[in-house]
Amino acid sequence: MIRIRITILWLGFVLAISFMEAWVKFLAPGVEYLQALRVGKIVFGALNKVEIVFASILVLLAVIQGVKKFKVSNGILGALVLILIVQSVVLLPKLSAIIDLKLSGKMVESGFLHVSYVALEVVKVILLWLHQYVYWKKSGI
Repeated sequence: MIRIRITILWLGFVLAISFMEAWVKFLAPGVEYLQALRVGKIVFGALNKVEIVFASILVLLAVIQGVKKFKVSNGILGALVLILIVQSVVLLPKLSAIIDLKLSGKMVESGFLHVSYVALEVVKVILLWLHQYVYWKKSGI
């Protein structure tokens, strides 16, 4: 049951930050583009740390419960961890560096990296939902 709760909590964080806060801050009256970028950099850095905690707890619980019992949900969890690693190690540092360049006045494009990050967020949302659903079905809760 705790795995389902953590997965749903993780899903809620991603939906709230990536699919609401990310663009809403640019619509706020009086908030300039560069200010919104600064806020976004901080918020996504914090989200990433929270996601690492959620993923770590879920992996620990999967190991404790036994990998074989929940093969499909653990496979989905593995894919989620892989996405999180790519975002944490590759995409976020590069996007952060691009934001720093923009804040220093340079004109830099982040198109492919940004689209890649968003695409992985969409896949992550789908996988988080699948993880909790498959685990719930298999555990008979």
